[in-house]
Amino acid sequence: MKKWFILLFLVNVFVWSPISGASAQNASAIVLESEPALPIPGEPVTVTASSLTINTEQLIFVWYVGNSIVGSGAGVSEITFKAPPLGSTQTVKMLATTPSGVRIERQMIIVSGSVDILWQANTYTPPFYKGRALPSRGATVQVVAIPIIRGIRGQLDARDNFDYQWRLGGKNDQKQSGFGKDSFIAKDATFQENMLVEVEIATQDGVVAIRRQKRFSFVDPFVVIYKKSRSGVWSNRSGKTLQTPVGQSVDLVAMPFFFRSFPSGITFDWSSKGSALSDQDNNDQTLSVIANNEGKIDIDVSAHVPKALFQESSADISLQFLKSK
Repeated sequence: MKKWFILLFLVNVFVWSPISGASAQNASAIVLESEPALPIPGEPVTVTASSLTINTEQLIFVWYVGNSIVGSGAGVSEITFKAPPLGSTQTVKMLATTPSGVRIERQMIIVSGSVDILWQANTYTPPFYKGRALPSRGATVQVVAIPIIRGIRGQLDARDNFDYQWRLGGKNDQKQSGFGKDSFIAKDATFQENMLVEVEIATQDGVVAIRRQKRFSFVDPFVVIYKKSRSGVWSNRSGKTLQTPVGQSVDLVAMPFFFRSFPSGITFDWSSKGSALSDQDNNDQTLSVIANNEGKIDIDVSAHVPKALFQESSADISLQFLKSK
């Protein structure tokens, strides 16, 4: 998942005209702020000039984006423009004149960039499963933040040059935070329905470059019954009726998805109408069924991770044994 952000550098410049020290102090109190603070490329950005000591409505403003004037006039203390494309910079300059003729200049340089948020849940999926492993309650998730930030001169900053401050559920994790620590292992509180991971990435001088968050919703693990043919091809038969000739063995496999354990750590219990079909001590993931007479057999399997909450599921299948014509 890719996130975009804009890194803002604020350069304050004051043009010292022949004014008193008090006036100079007031003039220097004007600051530029942008909203949103971290816009994505192409998003409307509003830059505002504000001051606690100067009435900005009495100032005459001239605003530049690059070399173009985008706004001017008395009391025009803000402008709106689109954030620059990824990898480029945009300079915003404000010129303001007080009623007494004092000129004030401020400049903000916007540097675009991006950050990739990669993650992988530590849950089991079968080898033939092509999708992403999703987190279930109690499982861990590895999160990696990959910032792509270019300085004003266009140089690409290395990932190790940033300080990463990680939070889980709003709480700081000091052990996993620090310079170069761009990866984070998150584990949920078990009883929550989702998990919030946040990262704050700062430059070496302590300037915050970006804040990002990822909320993980938990899925329930489940088990699917597959039929394995002699050719090794597996077919999904869970919840269906499978017809097979009398006297022919049927090999069934209970395949778990999104459990926080490999099959070797999962207990599988096979049963039919409440009677066990497998040795409860053998942890059988597979079951072979054969019948010498016509009839229907309903088979259930339950899977669970011992001593783990929310790590259980079940599935069923019906076998219809028919005489060969």
